[in-house]
Amino acid sequence: MKKLWASIPPQVRKVIAAAVLVLGVVVVGRELGGHAPRDVTLHADLHPVSRQGFNVRALRIELLGDDGAILRRIERRAEPGESLAVVNAPTTLPTGRWRARVELVGDTRVLSREVTLDVEAGRAVEVPLPEL
Repeated sequence: MKKLWASIPPQVRKVIAAAVLVLGVVVVGRELGGHAPRDVTLHADLHPVSRQGFNVRALRIELLGDDGAILRRIERRAEPGESLAVVNAPTTLPTGRWRARVELVGDTRVLSREVTLDVEAGRAVEVPLPEL
C-alpha cells in the first residue's frame, strides 16, 4: 500500500486527501445535523379530560434520560380559578424519540403516564394524556 501511495504524484495525493476530508465532514455533519436541536411545539388538547370532570390546573411534561433521570421539565399552569384546555408549549429539542412523563394536576389528584414523543423538525408534537 505504501508503494502505491508513494507512486502517486504529490498534487494528486493532496487532492485525494482533501476529498477524503470533505467526505468525512459531510458524513459527520449529516449525522450531527439530524439530531440537532429544533424548535418544536408540544401540543396537548385537554378537552377530553375536562369533559370528564377533571379540572386541569397544571400540565407537567418531564423528558427522561435512559436512566430515568429528568433531563428537562416543561410546566404550564392555569390562572387562578381557571383550568387548562389546550396547551401549546414551544421548546427546543433534538430530533428523535424521547421518553417522557406527562402529569395532569387537578384539584385533588395527579394523573401520570409515561409516553414516547417523536420529535421531527417542523412538526408539532402531540402529547398523549394520562387516562382517568
